[in-house]
Amino acid sequence: LVREQGRGTFVRTHNRDYMLNVFFRIVGRDGSRELPAVTLLGMKRTRADRATAQVLKLKPRAPVIDIETLHLLDGKPVLLDRMRVSAQMFPQLTESQFSRRDGTIYGLFQAHFGITVVRADEFITPVLADARSAPLLQVAMGAPLLRIERTSYTYKDQPVDSRIRLVCCADHGYLSALGKA
Repeated sequence: LVREQGRGTFVRTHNRDYMLNVFFRIVGRDGSRELPAVTLLGMKRTRADRATAQVLKLKPRAPVIDIETLHLLDGKPVLLDRMRVSAQMFPQLTESQFSRRDGTIYGLFQAHFGITVVRADEFITPVLADARSAPLLQVAMGAPLLRIERTSYTYKDQPVDSRIRLVCCADHGYLSALGKA
């Protein structure tokens, strides 16, 4: 939300610069920021497992959309992302719409579904690349990765998505800027 004296309060749209500075924390070793090139690896409608249902505050086995993407920075695969969203929240979301969007997924959610992501919680742990992630991220089996569990929320703490992100840290890292400048 943006407050303007004498005009009122407005919802800020998720443009690329906003997304890069607020919701995408992967940066180059020199601190450089770049919006990733995203490749859709798969998208399917399925049922929520117990953990996903709990995080998204859904009934067990509720319909969800499972989306897997590969994010490239500087032309190299850096982030493998698996996102799950409620099929009820996004009933018309299609592969074509997802792939052909102009901008970020949160921008798509806002522009086409009226759902504005206002915050995200992330829990970060180290893991080792496995047989699935290693070839996609072009790293050796057992290479160190960051595992980021993210839940994003819209107003009134309603969950929007649940994600597991695996990040190759050979040339990139996670930047957390705390406090105000």
